[in-house]
Amino acid sequence: MGGIHGTAGISAYKLDQTIHVPTSRIQDILHDRRKITADTSLQLAKYFGVSDRYFLDMQNNIDPRELKASMAKEIRDIRPFQPVSA
Repeated sequence: MGGIHGTAGISAYKLDQTIHVPTSRIQDILHDRRKITADTSLQLAKYFGVSDRYFLDMQNNIDPRELKASMAKEIRDIRPFQPVSA
């Protein structure tokens, strides 16, 4: 998750101790093995001084882009709906 990766000097362990989120969850988020949940977003937002939705919005921005890339052929093959004229 880009917003956390770029934060120099903060370890998963330090976040664990500060925001009471298990180190394993933070590491899983950092290594794209887990998505950010609403509760983790709230805790991270408080710590980093950003809006409550900041990390959820970031996650919701990344997910469709990754899916669009991985589903490119399937999406390209879908014919758009053509309404029937009356």
